[in-house]
Amino acid sequence: MHLGDFSKTTSTRYSLGQPSNGVYVFVLEGKVKIGDQTLTKRDALGVWDTPSIAFNIEKNTRLLLIDVPLKF
Repeated sequence: MHLGDFSKTTSTRYSLGQPSNGVYVFVLEGKVKIGDQTLTKRDALGVWDTPSIAFNIEKNTRLLLIDVPLKF
């Protein structure tokens, strides 16, 4: 699990822990754009079949990322 607290508008990339993992993105506060999806407070998105995710994050945003194995 990873917690991001962004006080400034920023763009960043998250690399998944393993190629077979997925990541669950939960917006605690603020607004983030992932691909063509815009998420706001209490929105969530599951992402898989990709090695990394690009984020466009607005200021005063808090994100929780949960990197989970999809194949055992």
